[in-house]
Amino acid sequence: MQSLTEFLSLVSSDVALQDKLKNLKEISDQACEKAAQQEKFSNEPVNWADFGCVESNLIVQSDGDWFWDVCIEEASPSTGSELKEYIHKEILKKFDPLGKWVQVSFEW
Repeated sequence: MQSLTEFLSLVSSDVALQDKLKNLKEISDQACEKAAQQEKFSNEPVNWADFGCVESNLIVQSDGDWFWDVCIEEASPSTGSELKEYIHKEILKKFDPLGKWVQVSFEW
């Protein structure tokens, strides 16, 4: 586990952090595009035409812990966990979370 201070020393500037968040958003979008091509997810409550990542964030909690968060729009928050797990695994194939969790959230 990496402390927030250690992480911030790795991303030595706001630009580096913004680049990491942009990269996370792009990778998340790619994961959504790949999921949209999977027949097994075709019956999920998703608007596939607009399904994608609209936001990537670094969340810092009051206790100093932190994690990555991606917000995927055009899917019901009640969408099955299999789709979330698929997207999460696809993200981790290309994104190094630096020892932290990547949370995937769905919303309309």
